[in-house]
Amino acid sequence: MSLALAFSLQRDRLQLQINAELANSGVTALYGDSGAGKTSLLRCIAGLEQNAQGRISFNGHTWQDEQTFTPSHQRHIGYVFQDARLFPHLSVLGNLQYAYQRRHNNGQLFSLPQVCDFLKLQPLLSQNPNTLSGGEQQRVAIARALLSQPQLLLMDEPLSALDQSSRDEVLAVLEQLPQQINIPVIYVSHNMDEVSRLADQLCLLEQGKIIAQGPLLDLCHRLDLTLNQQEQAASLLQGQITDRDSKYQLAEFALNSSTESSTASLYLHCEHALGEQLRLRIPARDVSISLSHQQDSSILNILPAQVVELMHPAGAAHAMVKLLVGEQYLLARITYKSLAQLQLSLGQTVYAQIKSVALLNKALDY
Repeated sequence: MSLALAFSLQRDRLQLQINAELANSGVTALYGDSGAGKTSLLRCIAGLEQNAQGRISFNGHTWQDEQTFTPSHQRHIGYVFQDARLFPHLSVLGNLQYAYQRRHNNGQLFSLPQVCDFLKLQPLLSQNPNTLSGGEQQRVAIARALLSQPQLLLMDEPLSALDQSSRDEVLAVLEQLPQQINIPVIYVSHNMDEVSRLADQLCLLEQGKIIAQGPLLDLCHRLDLTLNQQEQAASLLQGQITDRDSKYQLAEFALNSSTESSTASLYLHCEHALGEQLRLRIPARDVSISLSHQQDSSILNILPAQVVELMHPAGAAHAMVKLLVGEQYLLARITYKSLAQLQLSLGQTVYAQIKSVALLNKALDY
């Protein structure tokens, strides 16, 4: 069962044409540039665009077709907007109680104490929304959406209006969301850092169409996608912390592998515990390639790799190289001159070099 979409929408200069099925578990990110149609797609799912033509169904229940249109309040959806949209005349507790008293069904997925504990709202309950920081307001908005007992949670760039400190605060909460709730989440963003930390599945939108969808780890290594031909291109590696060096404040991160012969390890600075599973986001621009193992280098992470794909668009100054490290993929963005000087070819054995300070990480929910 899933969210099945087959509809179109003409809105201003955007022609939205969607034909896809989205997963009914985990976090699915809708990613694309501004104007790609992400928010319009989310609004159609929520029943906020009555001009959409076609069919939308969720877990076998038709929300919309030629004869049917289920209004938004009957779709049992929680919606978190870019701005918190709290009731200014009610306290934080009043805002939460309002949502809970009007919950979609008599069942209880989330209790008020449970949600307040998870989102750390207890100290805020007596306050008025206009006294809260932006991050605090968004945490209350997320709590209000959950207390409506939704079967589907929609989030429309909930971090875009926040400063960096508030953004980090809310992002840390969202990272724990899959461990706290058992409902599908559709998350709209044009920030790949957010997507890399939160998403399980990814839908790429361009000019009103989904051009690719699938597991995040698969799509982030496809060189045929514009996503991986740009400056922000990055790899995602999965593994766990296997050792810590207190003297140098470094942790050893072993890449997940099905055999001992294909294991590889990286060093990074992080506070995660031994055995904890991590996802590392490594920008392609921070990966360099050498034909030999450099012994006199400040770079700690030097991994044997195999060239599995090369891409150099005509006239471009840079090239993308896809490497196989152990059983996982790593992207390197190098100059076309370096590609020519190294004479890289498919199947060639090389060494990938990654600065420890370039590694960003996220704890995974396994």
